[in-house]
Amino acid sequence: MLIALISDIHDHEMHLIEALREADKCGCRHLLCMGDLSGLNTLRLLRDIWPHPIDLVFGNNEDDRKSHLSLASGMRDLHHHGTEGDLSLGGRRIFITHHMEDAAHAVEKQLYDAVFFGHTHVQEQLMIRRTLVANPGEICGNRCPAGFAVYNTDTNEVAMRRL
Repeated sequence: MLIALISDIHDHEMHLIEALREADKCGCRHLLCMGDLSGLNTLRLLRDIWPHPIDLVFGNNEDDRKSHLSLASGMRDLHHHGTEGDLSLGGRRIFITHHMEDAAHAVEKQLYDAVFFGHTHVQEQLMIRRTLVANPGEICGNRCPAGFAVYNTDTNEVAMRRL
């Protein structure tokens, strides 16, 4: 199973649309978002554009979290996990969060095949013992080149993509 990984959108709708179209075209059938969508319109756009299931968590830039949760609760195929998500997809146990510190705590537990985070805006990946740890970078393209990642549950590998 191929899963699109995004983070740090910061309301940059054009890059979001481009990333989602590219991820769908390359065969991704699920989306994990590690936060910092920012506004409610970005959440609406995400659901309107992406035709497959979505799991997401808060970043540190969703100011009105209550409204985000309320809007997300009425959306089809979208599950908002709050600040951390523990899920099983494609036979893999996956943890998603926004902050690197929370990702590090999840890795220490040795329960997950993959741990994904955002916040730093930098694309990176490494293996810590048997756990893949990755940050898909930023969609917004403010600090680093805009990009996302594709996670393959069959191989437990991530391919970084640039827009």
